[in-house]
Amino acid sequence: MQEAGLIAATLGSLILVGGSVYILRAMASRDGAQRPERTRERTAMLIGFVLIGGGLALQLFANVTRVFG
Repeated sequence: MQEAGLIAATLGSLILVGGSVYILRAMASRDGAQRPERTRERTAMLIGFVLIGGGLALQLFANVTRVFG
């Protein structure tokens, strides 16, 4: 279970980095970041944070069950 948490947190962080890179590239373009780019960035941030939180919760649950179980 701890490995699943680690994988989820790693995937979440990669999604966060991808969303950040996407919005930075959009801001560097001539037109700047428009609504679709902002929406995609917000969606990536939400998914990334949920995965990181879920991964941390899985790791916490695995450690608690190992110590008290």
